[in-house]
Amino acid sequence: KDRDGPLQQVRVGFRSGQLAALEIADSLGQTSVLSFGQWQTGAAISTERFRFTPPAGADVIRPQ
Repeated sequence: KDRDGPLQQVRVGFRSGQLAALEIADSLGQTSVLSFGQWQTGAAISTERFRFTPPAGADVIRPQ
């Protein structure tokens, strides 16, 4: 861990062997908590769920 890095602390919580929570504290004093639930293994996921459209005016770098 870099003492002056952007992340000060990361805590991981498990429930019944599955990831349940992730708590991240940053160098600005902010804490974010991500909760995970309703796990499904092998579930089919549509590629449409992963579509990203950059906002208007955003710079986009495209490979040539």
